[in-house]
Amino acid sequence: MADPNSMTTVAAAGKLLASEHADVLCEAVRPMLIGIMEGEVAELVGGERYDRSPERASHRNGYRERPWDTHVGTFEPAIPRLRSGSCFPSYLRPRRRSEQGRYPYLWLDAKVERVRTAGSVRHKSLMVAHGVHVTGRREVMSIDVGPTGSEAFWREFLRGLLARGLSGVRRCVSDAHECLKKVIAQVFGCSWQRCTVHFLRDIHGHVQRSQRQMVAAAIRQVFAAPDAVEVRSRLASVVATLEAAAPKVALLLAAAEDELLAFMRFPCEHWTKLRSTNPLECLRV
Repeated sequence: MADPNSMTTVAAAGKLLASEHADVLCEAVRPMLIGIMEGEVAELVGGERYDRSPERASHRNGYRERPWDTHVGTFEPAIPRLRSGSCFPSYLRPRRRSEQGRYPYLWLDAKVERVRTAGSVRHKSLMVAHGVHVTGRREVMSIDVGPTGSEAFWREFLRGLLARGLSGVRRCVSDAHECLKKVIAQVFGCSWQRCTVHFLRDIHGHVQRSQRQMVAAAIRQVFAAPDAVEVRSRLASVVATLEAAAPKVALLLAAAEDELLAFMRFPCEHWTKLRSTNPLECLRV
């Protein structure tokens, strides 16, 4: 019958599979996984292999292969078939990557760099994806170099994240490039937050140099508000104030209200991280 401590064993296996020492662990983990699976099958059918007791709920009927991708390599465990009912090891999920987890928050950004290619220097985008797991763990999901402003490359970049197991994205934070917004909606279908830092940089082109500090300070006080009601109130006040001094900025701010304040739909303790791509900016220091 199954070991009563099997759940502890499963947890231990999961911890091992998260390790980076794939060359050492790949073969070491294999017998542990087989042991877990055999114990679970015995408990499910009501008997060990070759046990013909009348109390059995079912009998084995061969095996089937099921590739399983993990950080320590690809396993191909032989999963027992049953004459009645079905069996699937607790450490596997049908048609899903074993260690994918859920990343509710994702930040995306691209920095234009000069890259020497085939004897010439061209501008290319360094694309970065940074996510937060449901456990609170932050990590760089992917980095790649591609054509500047390419919708096709962004689509390939994000689909690559899904193919590697990314799931559960609820909010994506980026600047307001239309091609990127389009791809985010197509690939993830999640809500979007316009980066407030990028917005502040963008408005510099619509005011005189002498006004930039004043305008930026006025807008920043909106995002520093302690609750949703105060945020909306401050934004309306700033828009009214800027209508005379910087009318173009006032129009842009009013038009971008929902995009800039989308972070308020999430827990207030997450607001400071969700309203901009600053987590990515910090990675580049």
